[in-house]
Amino acid sequence: MFMRRFALLTIALALLLCSCAANDTKESYFAMGSAVTVTTVTGDCGDECFAAVTALEAVLKPANGVFDCGDSDVSSAIALCERLKQKTDGAFDVYIGSLTALWDFDTDTPTVPSEASITAALQGDSYYDFGSVGKGFACDKACEVLRSNNKNGLVAVGGSLGAVGTKQDGSAFNIGVRDPYSADAVEYMAILQLEDAFVSTSGSYEKYFISDGVTYHHILDARTGFPVQNELISVTVVADSGLLTDALTTACFCVGEEKALALLREYGCEGIIVTKDHITVTEGLRDKVKFTKAGVKVVYA
Repeated sequence: MFMRRFALLTIALALLLCSCAANDTKESYFAMGSAVTVTTVTGDCGDECFAAVTALEAVLKPANGVFDCGDSDVSSAIALCERLKQKTDGAFDVYIGSLTALWDFDTDTPTVPSEASITAALQGDSYYDFGSVGKGFACDKACEVLRSNNKNGLVAVGGSLGAVGTKQDGSAFNIGVRDPYSADAVEYMAILQLEDAFVSTSGSYEKYFISDGVTYHHILDARTGFPVQNELISVTVVADSGLLTDALTTACFCVGEEKALALLREYGCEGIIVTKDHITVTEGLRDKVKFTKAGVKVVYA
């Protein structure tokens, strides 16, 4: 059984339910294997935002497996990822293109690779795979366009979202966060109130398949070559950088709840960590998040 879940698009779907006014301008596109939505509070610059996303997508695609690191912004992104690799003891790594290609969670017929092929992928030459950071990075680029045009609005690229300014009435944008306990991909568990901020979510429910009764999800531990195995179901990160939120969601997922909270504190970020039996929310979000799902244990840390 294979379920291709663009579950993080729920953030985009939820914001449409929560944040859009009748006179907002909303444009939808497709890039980076995901839906791209640009909602502008006053006026329209969706095409320009989308152009910034596709320009970054072209830069992040390796040519024949070889990546050009000449772009200074991309070099900075790689430097961030290298620091997170060290802080996660190697569990998080973007230099695993050979490994992610081996698992190929986007195919219609995924299979579990042999241990020998996984070992070869880990030990052999590889290339960068920016799947864990690219969408947040793209939100940064698109939001730069909004700011340069003096526009308030929202940009959603897959599971990452950037909010510039506020709604027309001066209030914060209301951002829905996917309910990872629900099989319904358009149901959300909480609403975040954000302005001038970025948010990303990663979860084990996004892309997965079941083989011989075992579930394999797409968040890989770069040390073992297999999907991360811990108590986490999803991680949502809020910060002032889309790249940082996207990278941290995966890095935090890789290390489990206790180390994830330490990482969030170290980088000055806020987050929502969902485990199998409870939800942990950082104190900075206490007054910015409203849970819509009853009966869930919520702990503030």
